Amino acid sequence: MENIYIEQTKRTPEIRLENTGNIRISGRSIPEDPGNFFEPLYLWVYEYCFNPNPKTVITIDLEYFNSGTFKCLLFILKQFVELKNKGKDLIINWYHEEDDDDIKERGEYFESILEVKINIIEKPTAG
Repeated sequence: MENIYIEQTKRTPEIRLENTGNIRISGRSIPEDPGNFFEPLYLWVYEYCFNPNPKTVITIDLEYFNSGTFKCLLFILKQFVELKNKGKDLIINWYHEEDDDDIKERGEYFESILEVKINIIEKPTAG
C-alpha cells in the first residue's frame, strides 16, 4: 500500500497518509468539490483498515474548514473508529489555536458523535 502525500494549497490541506499508521491533515480546507478532493483518502483509508498497524495516530491541525470538509472528515474518522472497536490502538490529536473556539468546538463535537477520545490540544496563535 502506497503512502499518500498531497501538498497544501490556498484551498486544500496538506495530507499525509502513511502505512505506518501516521495520518496528518493540516492547513486550510475549502475545496470546491470536497467529495472529489477527499475520494483518494477514502480509498486509502478503506484499504488501510483491512490491514492496519496495531497503532494509528491521526493528527488534525486545520486552521479553517468548510461544511463539505466536515462531512468528509466525519466519514474518514468513522472508519478509523472501527479500528478501535476491533481492539486496535487509536490516537486522535485535534489541534486548535488558543483563541480559536470554533475549531476547538468542532473537535469536541467530533468526539461526542464518534464516542471516542480525542485529544484537544491548544497551540499558540500563529503570528
